[in-house]
Amino acid sequence: MRGPDPRATNPGLRQKTTSQTTSRRLHPASKGRVGRRNRNHRTAPQRHAPHPAQEVVRTHLKSPGSSISRRSSVPLSQALARWKPGIDDTKAGKQRSSVAFKFGQRLGDDTTAHETGIFHYVSVDSKGERQDDYLHFEGLLLKKDGWKMVMEYQKTAATLAEWDALPGPVIEAATEYRIRKIATSVNRSFRGMSVVDDQVAWVSGTEGTIGQSVDGGVTWAFHQVPGKEAEDFRSIYAFDRDTAVVANAGSPGYILLTENAGRSWRTVYSNSNPSVFIDGIDFWDERKGLIYGDPIDGRMLLLRTEDGGLSWGDVTEAPLLSQGEASFAASSTGIRCLDPNDVLIVTGGVVSRLWKSSNAGDAWNALFPPILQGQPTTGIYSLAVQDSRWILVGGDYTRRDLATAHHLVSSDSGTTWHRPQPAARGYRECVEFIDSQTVVSTGPTGTDLSRDGGLSWNSLSDEENFHVVRRARQGSLILMAGGQGQIAILE
Repeated sequence: MRGPDPRATNPGLRQKTTSQTTSRRLHPASKGRVGRRNRNHRTAPQRHAPHPAQEVVRTHLKSPGSSISRRSSVPLSQALARWKPGIDDTKAGKQRSSVAFKFGQRLGDDTTAHETGIFHYVSVDSKGERQDDYLHFEGLLLKKDGWKMVMEYQKTAATLAEWDALPGPVIEAATEYRIRKIATSVNRSFRGMSVVDDQVAWVSGTEGTIGQSVDGGVTWAFHQVPGKEAEDFRSIYAFDRDTAVVANAGSPGYILLTENAGRSWRTVYSNSNPSVFIDGIDFWDERKGLIYGDPIDGRMLLLRTEDGGLSWGDVTEAPLLSQGEASFAASSTGIRCLDPNDVLIVTGGVVSRLWKSSNAGDAWNALFPPILQGQPTTGIYSLAVQDSRWILVGGDYTRRDLATAHHLVSSDSGTTWHRPQPAARGYRECVEFIDSQTVVSTGPTGTDLSRDGGLSWNSLSDEENFHVVRRARQGSLILMAGGQGQIAILE
């Protein structure tokens, strides 16, 4: 959508007037692309801090990165000391660690319970080497303001087969996240981001700038596309470290392709219509993808490729939009291609809707979420999908603190909608699932986190001017980008 100067109060965002493949395994029940992971999870019991005078005894057999040594009961303080090197490496960003668990059996009543199950530890070092460890455990839980695990007993090593055999839901232990900002050499506004895996990521933005990292977002190389130095590349999709498709927002509209890590680019589509304005891009696989944009002659601009972006053609049955209905090119996350041929696209403005197709865009149905709308600057800016859990974020970029009907969540694929309580803090431009239950949403005034699939939100950071956050399609790396050359790792 068209509107203010992209370098003014709303970097890179413009608004029209009303006249107008294989995924890396995290754990057995959490696989596939972000939009399709199993989310049959429940809230994890919280760890209970012991009384200072209390010696909590637990058996520690194996911590991430160690080997099984002996069966012995030790004070928790000794166990923590043994784990300290790994904890310090995680805090320093030298490795990423996570833990999930499944309960196998519960004995108890409404206030006290004894559980047995399996822990799954995951650690990824700075070189991207991953280690998975499985442990049988027993736990004592008390119910006081929710279930809390007050004692755990780690027993013997378990196997992947034993983990898979447990029917219980996977519970992911709460992780404390922080935003680690990365120093860059450019002062651009980045709204396009594509994170391929735990090593390879691309960003795109103003002044024809493209950035690439091949070390998990720690260092970046930037260049301007020759002849396109005036373009604002808000949409990018990368397949690997060599191949990426990028599109600008504005007229004339261009789609460019590189197959040599950005050393050269070729134009694979152009459109000189004054109304052309590309808002986002996504792919189902390495060959089939969609690009969408603001309406031309009343219909959404919709382009499809069947050859990995080498050529693009118009989808003739694109949605017919209402007066004042278009889309926002805020983070290129207003479109989500879902297996096998499903796709969702959001619109905003005077009318804000959610469009759904089950045949790769040849036919569409409109849903009417009760999101804030009615003005050219209002509506849905981004959506995230986790099976039947759909999350919409947006608001009004001219009233960034407005927190009225700006976020919605559905647990039944858009049949019914609920407003989170509490909701994220005002206008947000991007939302992304980190895992089956953890969701992050960001915008110019800060970043928020949900640990229950978007039903409630809490502040994560007041760092300003982030526009986009994306998780690796194959891996666990989470990156953020925004105005003034900002890039960060969420860890």
